[in-house]
Amino acid sequence: MATQWFCYVHVGDDTPLMMPLDADDRTAALRLAHDLLIERPTATHAEVWDGDLTERIERAAAL
Repeated sequence: MATQWFCYVHVGDDTPLMMPLDADDRTAALRLAHDLLIERPTATHAEVWDGDLTERIERAAAL
């Protein structure tokens, strides 16, 4: 069974936006999360998950 990747995009103190990621591996999932941060200028960071926390990307690192 393939890994289900998803991420939480944090925007201020609001509840994070949870989004499924159509990715085959960790690298592709991180790339998609990076793109989500760029698309949302008010986002502070994103967390990529595969059941466990895999990576946290800060907005400053995405730009």
